[in-house]
Amino acid sequence: ALVAAALMPCRGQQCLTAASPPPDEEGPLSSSCLMQKSFLHSAVTLPGKLPKPYRSAVAILKRFKELSANGNCKVPFSTRWVHDQTKKDGRLFVAALGSSNATKRVLIVANEHAREAITAEVALRFAEWSCHGSEEAVRLFSEVRFTVVPVANLAGRRVIDSGEDPCQRATVDEGEGIVDLNRNMDVDFKLASDHGTAPFSTYQARILRSLAESERPVAYVDLHSGARSLMVSWGAREATSKDFPDQRRLLEVVKKAHCPDCAIGSNMKVIGYQNPGEILDHMYAVQGIKYSTLWEVYEGDDTNSCSSYFNPPVALFEKTVEDWSGALRAFGRLVRETVESDERSSESWTQRALGLSQVTEESARGHVTGA
Repeated sequence: ALVAAALMPCRGQQCLTAASPPPDEEGPLSSSCLMQKSFLHSAVTLPGKLPKPYRSAVAILKRFKELSANGNCKVPFSTRWVHDQTKKDGRLFVAALGSSNATKRVLIVANEHAREAITAEVALRFAEWSCHGSEEAVRLFSEVRFTVVPVANLAGRRVIDSGEDPCQRATVDEGEGIVDLNRNMDVDFKLASDHGTAPFSTYQARILRSLAESERPVAYVDLHSGARSLMVSWGAREATSKDFPDQRRLLEVVKKAHCPDCAIGSNMKVIGYQNPGEILDHMYAVQGIKYSTLWEVYEGDDTNSCSSYFNPPVALFEKTVEDWSGALRAFGRLVRETVESDERSSESWTQRALGLSQVTEESARGHVTGA
């Protein structure tokens, strides 16, 4: 995890946006685009494009569309582009799995950090499993509706797919700066060069906020790579929230079946550095999503390669994707069976800002369930 933090400055910039070329086409990179690479040290390598079976972001979105076409999925499944109201050309691709009458909702977001390509593959595998229409899937999606954002940082991910900069983490500049999407929300926001000019200064952050407001999910899963852990709020504080015992109850089941070496605890405590303005904390404290979680699904051994550090090699690809899509299925079952549709967070951002919330003795110690 600390290596992942050290690799944070590795990002590129090029004149490539989510809307151009059209999202259904790969399209060549403009020769006028200049790449500005900033690496922590010269040992970081540039191996080029990710190998098969990794799909490009365009191919992943295309596959989602294929699944949603008539007759291709045995559970309710639809896809759409959600547009930002401020930046008219800003949009995110969103899939909805499950009955619109479901009383419980879950929001899943992947690939906020462009180089973490494995997370989009996990989201896709979960969608593919749903469409097979097993008895388990039919039962789950009749009671729980999942809203899935498979590639939250599309323009940044296109830099990865082009092979130009496998260390790309943040967005590319589409008129709102080069921003780490996981630092661009309101809770504990800290002004910095790659955090945005203010909370929600990026269309991606605004759309994710809007999705949470409209769906009112009871659970949130934020998929990342660069470590192996199952985390909850807070990102800039070592303490956990008053809801940690209930959050941990669900995550312990995921840990036992799918990631026995994963630590469980507050994001800052587990990962070892501050994450001000992260999406997880907004979902928990502002949107009231009690079961807001952040999962780190893979940590490589090669600290000299962004591609290898954040994404499993071909030999481990299938196991990683299957393990973590299975974890999403298990989490969904727990939501269906054990979470009430009206459960909301015990703490709000207003309480945190005013210093009025009280934490348990366990939370105050920044409790972590070890690997």
